[in-house]
Amino acid sequence: IEEVCSRQLCTGCGVCASVEPERFQMGDALEYGRRPFLVEQPAKESGLGLQCCPGASLEHTFDPSDPELEQELVSGWGPVYDVWEGFATDDAIRLAGSSGGAATALALYCIEQGGMSGVLHTGARQDAVHLNESVYSTSRKELLDRTGSRYAPASPCDGLHFIEQAAGPSVF
Repeated sequence: IEEVCSRQLCTGCGVCASVEPERFQMGDALEYGRRPFLVEQPAKESGLGLQCCPGASLEHTFDPSDPELEQELVSGWGPVYDVWEGFATDDAIRLAGSSGGAATALALYCIEQGGMSGVLHTGARQDAVHLNESVYSTSRKELLDRTGSRYAPASPCDGLHFIEQAAGPSVF
């Protein structure tokens, strides 16, 4: 993981800190964004973080001739099957949310109608609102309090423990 960071291949996702919390914690590196840092008295690296790290290896297999694929997007984005456009019909969500609140509206639907326990997403840090933190929302109020555009690096995977601890399925 340290080599991935030194080669500037780290995406700042936080998955290494999620699977090896006794070794890594996410923090802000002003010149690079979010990065994993060794905790005080770190455990020996297990290798699990590196196995999950998209900066170390990112692979997927798909049939490039699949007629369902959006062929003009494959070279730049990989296997894309659909691109949708929309916005929330709830004015409170549409006006507060980023890009029309579509993600917030879908997440709220999953909680209220789909039986999901909550949503792991990015919100403003309470102590420094210009920075981000991973949060777990379980209600409309929490989602609306934490919605909106975020123009700072985020590490959404460092909150995967919220999903592990949830009473049921969650939205990510």
